[in-house]
Amino acid sequence: MEAQNENEEFVEKSFLVLLIFITVTQFAIWGQHSVRFILTTIFPVQGQVYATPIDVIIGFGAMIASGLVFAGAVMWWKKMLSAFSFITIGAILFTLKNVLDILNEIVLFGISTRGEKITMDMIDSLAAGLGEQFFQLAFWLFIFFYFRNKIMKYANKSNDMSFSQEEMRMPEQQNPQNIPNINQ
Repeated sequence: MEAQNENEEFVEKSFLVLLIFITVTQFAIWGQHSVRFILTTIFPVQGQVYATPIDVIIGFGAMIASGLVFAGAVMWWKKMLSAFSFITIGAILFTLKNVLDILNEIVLFGISTRGEKITMDMIDSLAAGLGEQFFQLAFWLFIFFYFRNKIMKYANKSNDMSFSQEEMRMPEQQNPQNIPNINQ
């Protein structure tokens, strides 16, 4: 039983490290994409730029989701129950981002191939891009349910559920009088 708990703790910490790495990377990538789109609309750019306004929404959504999941991962590392809101909302935002990405890839494919003969290589490239988005979507759904389950189990270990429900709220919604001081 002790070895199983240590193994579960190792898996959980590994997921948290992975989440921290992924969120920092996603923040940087999508921040760059958003700024690039804004700059290409402001300045005249030579050559064809294949982007849509959805790219900005996707970019800012990914940056917000990255910040939430990053904060939630750090909080959960310290076993703070308020991590629940951060990780779950961030994972939901990433899932919505991937749905928009799927639609955006299809739209961009249509724009970039307008008037051209569509080859099988083009279809394969689109299919690979869509497959990547579906994989990411499945990953964020897994993260949502995994951490939701882990945090809820941890919260249910508490004798008084009112404390657990209060602690899982976003920090600005918490009533400090209802949260137990674990340092006492």
